[in-house]
Amino acid sequence: MRRSALYTMTFFLQKNKITNGSNDRRNTRGFFLVELIVAISIFGIVMSISIGSLVSALDANRKTQALSSVLNNLNVVLDTMTKNIAVGTHYHCEAASEFPPEPQDCNVETGGAGEISFLFNEDIDHDGSLNDTITYAFEPGTPERSGYISRTITNGETGFETGPTRMTAPEVNITDMRFYVSGSTPNDSEQPKVQIYIAGSSLAGPRIGVTEFKVQTLVSQRIPDFE
Repeated sequence: MRRSALYTMTFFLQKNKITNGSNDRRNTRGFFLVELIVAISIFGIVMSISIGSLVSALDANRKTQALSSVLNNLNVVLDTMTKNIAVGTHYHCEAASEFPPEPQDCNVETGGAGEISFLFNEDIDHDGSLNDTITYAFEPGTPERSGYISRTITNGETGFETGPTRMTAPEVNITDMRFYVSGSTPNDSEQPKVQIYIAGSSLAGPRIGVTEFKVQTLVSQRIPDFE
């Protein structure tokens, strides 16, 4: 009887040891191939979404920087133009053929003009022989370069021309510029005014494409137009 009980206990211990060893081996096994493939797939999806969001953010930032650069350049150009026009006289819509230019209006009905010339009266002394004539003009773009705004200065004494000089940056493509002049005739009881309209675009990047802009401003002659 003792021998039978001892045999039974020994058999039970051996069987339990084998079972525990099998569990230990099963618990320490690695990933199945399917589990590894699923984990890699989920990781790839998450990374694709993250990279797409990052690229979109970078493109938006590049577009904002390009537009900011365009506006900064235009602000400098427009500030220079408006200051010079404000202290000028004898506004002549279109490029002048004689110096000093003869006053000439142009309005919306006539389509305005892509050029304007005026007597630059920097000292506000109304002495045309001591002042230069400035001409601002729109230069259309070509396949080799972008459109731009140019400035030509004609010496009041010698008639020597300096320019045309490019005013806008190469990355700014000016597609249209119009001038509208009213009250240019001296002493006509209407203060001379010049309205400037500029349209253009800037290339921010190959994925973003072209960023278009339109700017408009009004300049009034600072010198009183009356006797």
